[in-house]
Amino acid sequence: MKIPTIPTVESGLTRQSGAQPMNARLSGDALAAPGQALAQMGQTVTAVGLNWLDKELTMRRASEVAAAKKHLSRKAEEAAFALSAIPDAKKANNAFQLLMKQELQLLNAGGVDGISFSDRVAKRTFGTEASTIIGNQGLQLRKGARQLMAAEAVSSTLRDADDTA
Repeated sequence: MKIPTIPTVESGLTRQSGAQPMNARLSGDALAAPGQALAQMGQTVTAVGLNWLDKELTMRRASEVAAAKKHLSRKAEEAAFALSAIPDAKKANNAFQLLMKQELQLLNAGGVDGISFSDRVAKRTFGTEASTIIGNQGLQLRKGARQLMAAEAVSSTLRDADDTA
């Protein structure tokens, strides 16, 4: 029995030789799979990184705002104590507001105890907190000044009554 042979590809292939033309093609999905896997990994890494960044920014802002609030609260209490001897509520409040305005300017410029804000969000958050701190401390100062004013008025009235008696 004779074994069919294929001398060259150019001569043509016959079914008797057992040879078939090769139609094999690479699958596009098979070629794209490594790229898709890398893209998916990149998306996962990006999502994890952005999540971490969000938490990091939140913690950094909270830390900066807390340090600034602590400093401003201390300065507001010191200023209110220093101005508590003024019996006129309006004058005491004006002096207090001037001192607090100067302190806020220093804080926003980053010139106090190494306190600085990393972005506008932290500054804006601190601004709302600062107005609350200053407003509450100013209210206490005005309340004390009015009480001092009333006490002086009563004292003056009693002194005048003692002098006439």
